[in-house]
Amino acid sequence: MTELFEKGFINDQGKPDNYDEIAVGLAPGGAVSVWLLGGDFTTEVGHYQAIKTDVDMKDFNPDGVQDKDEYVKVTTESFSEETKKVIAEQGIPIGKWTTYRQRFLWKPVLKHEDSYKLATFHNDFYNGEMYNVSVGNPILDDYQNYPPPKKSSFRWYDKNNNRFGCRVHFNEKEIWDAFKKIYKNPETKQAELVFKIDKYNSDVTIFLKSETDSIKIEKAKIHTYISSY
Repeated sequence: MTELFEKGFINDQGKPDNYDEIAVGLAPGGAVSVWLLGGDFTTEVGHYQAIKTDVDMKDFNPDGVQDKDEYVKVTTESFSEETKKVIAEQGIPIGKWTTYRQRFLWKPVLKHEDSYKLATFHNDFYNGEMYNVSVGNPILDDYQNYPPPKKSSFRWYDKNNNRFGCRVHFNEKEIWDAFKKIYKNPETKQAELVFKIDKYNSDVTIFLKSETDSIKIEKAKIHTYISSY
């Protein structure tokens, strides 16, 4: 943590910036993660496994519901219908959040059927990390060890200096399966997640590519738009 605070990061304005928050995340089964948060970066600094401990409800929830069954009932009632359905069908996926931390050496790459200039790029990862950077940031130029992205968004200028943007929400199973399949090849050391923009700035296709393999990402939800900034 000390090293990260001292190093900081380059923000989406291309200027040195620093973290200003420490966040702790808890998951079922006792998984605990710690992150440093700044305006444009979230970086994981540790992941731990808690030891099961019996705690009185008055200590666990001193200012709230004291009955455990009632507490569970009130808490689960706030879940979305989708979450309730998944739990009913599959149970609580203990261990899932730990698997989200599997990392691969890769980088995003933008290609355009015409000339263009990248403005900013944003990635949200399944392990809770995030960055939002501008063109020229080393994090875009160099291969980085990150999990697959959960969401990506980017903005660019076309040859006439018109501004466009794109938001991508990946299908969890598809993107994880693609990364695992690419890296199953022992010859694969690094890969590129390629976002190919058509000449009309209206359509984006996505491929995960290594030196030997290429997998088209087909289930992601992709939205392109004219950007006002």
